[in-house]
Amino acid sequence: MVPDEKLLEWLKIETGVNYAPLPESDSLREGLAAFIGLGKDAAYCDIAERFVDIASDFLVNVQSRTKLSPVKRGGASLKPSDSAR
Repeated sequence: MVPDEKLLEWLKIETGVNYAPLPESDSLREGLAAFIGLGKDAAYCDIAERFVDIASDFLVNVQSRTKLSPVKRGGASLKPSDSAR
């Protein structure tokens, strides 16, 4: 609930200040919003939605660059001695 000093530095917000708990802090909300390219007036819901969009875009990017090897189809033996090969 209390912002960590590293988070404040990462968001370029003044450290050494007593901030309100995360859900109530306008400074932290503004810092998060600015960090992800939203305006200072963005609500926490908008910030969370943008984080989801960023994560989704990242996953799409990773998936588009990941090549899967072809599946080798065929029978499979259930004998333990065959799995050692």
